[in-house]
Amino acid sequence: MSYLLSIVVPTKDRYFYLKHLIQLVKGFNSKEIELVIQDNTKDNIELLDYLKDNSWDGLKYSHIAEQMPVADNSSLAISNSSGKYVCVIGDDDGVLPKIVDVVSYMETNGIDALVSSSVLYDWPDFTDSSIYQLSSTVQFTEGKGSFFVVKPMKELQKCIKSGIRDICQLPKVYQGIVSRSLLDKVFERTGTFFPGGSPDMANAVSLALLNPKMFFYDSPLIISGQCRTVGGGERLRKRSELLKITEVPFLPHNIAKTWDDRLPRYWCADTIWPQSAISAFKAMNEELPTINFNQIMAIFLFDHPSYYNECRDYITDYISFSYYFIKCFFVKGFRYLYWHVSFLLSGKKKRAGVCIKRQIFTINEAVSYLVSTDSHAKSK
Repeated sequence: MSYLLSIVVPTKDRYFYLKHLIQLVKGFNSKEIELVIQDNTKDNIELLDYLKDNSWDGLKYSHIAEQMPVADNSSLAISNSSGKYVCVIGDDDGVLPKIVDVVSYMETNGIDALVSSSVLYDWPDFTDSSIYQLSSTVQFTEGKGSFFVVKPMKELQKCIKSGIRDICQLPKVYQGIVSRSLLDKVFERTGTFFPGGSPDMANAVSLALLNPKMFFYDSPLIISGQCRTVGGGERLRKRSELLKITEVPFLPHNIAKTWDDRLPRYWCADTIWPQSAISAFKAMNEELPTINFNQIMAIFLFDHPSYYNECRDYITDYISFSYYFIKCFFVKGFRYLYWHVSFLLSGKKKRAGVCIKRQIFTINEAVSYLVSTDSHAKSK
């Protein structure tokens, strides 16, 4: 059967969330969608038992017990899909049923890539000790259900300018939608859909370098879930206890050989995203742009100050480094104040214009709530 959209889910050791996602997509009753699960869990007996009573024609399940890098598992997942368009999500993520209408719009208008408004769902087990108390909440902006043209190369320039710490509105298959034909072009050049240690950034940079026809949809569509083990547990780890890149089992096996010598060999977003962007440029055989490594080091050491003495040799220009380090104080300080003041003034219902709905206990409830409040359920 030919599908319009493949929702692709690389997964490992998180069947609790995956079961909710299976029920969610199954409940759409859509013949346009296939759900492709690529499971790298060592023992999958639990899920096999579950699928005996919870499978359907649009569900494709594959399992490999031998541990592999997350980029390889994700690339294999896409290879096993067949839809004209592909959306990769995590097992703790979700999508709204109107995604079929949005992809139909993309097909009709020859759109290769699309990203949508940010929507976050914090599972009940996502620890939040801040003033916001965001566990069991869905956070979203309402939008108008409109489509806007995005210029990928311009977004790539923004990404580089940010110190490769912001994915901006780059085209992306992870929590975005991309045509198979565009993904195939990346694969033809690199031998993978994710030419870097961080699949999301590596794929996004690779796609942007192809400069596809791309749109932004300003309404809830894809939900980014956050659970206890989000980011491989990075957020639960103390800032002074980073793993070395050789200690992270889901990174590529050759990560130490391909790692840029201008970056600290520690695993966190401040390092793996720049490294993945660099890897993508090289894999796509594109000239590497000028990257401000002093800016990257300022961000890294602002977030992880205990590593200053160990990593100070990576700083090549202390004036530039100091400028960006001080800038972190102002930018993050302003954001902190803005978020807190807007949160309190809204009666704890919004943060920086983002709506907060509480007492949402599963991704399925998050989708149901967003559907009930969405006046743009049908794309125009």
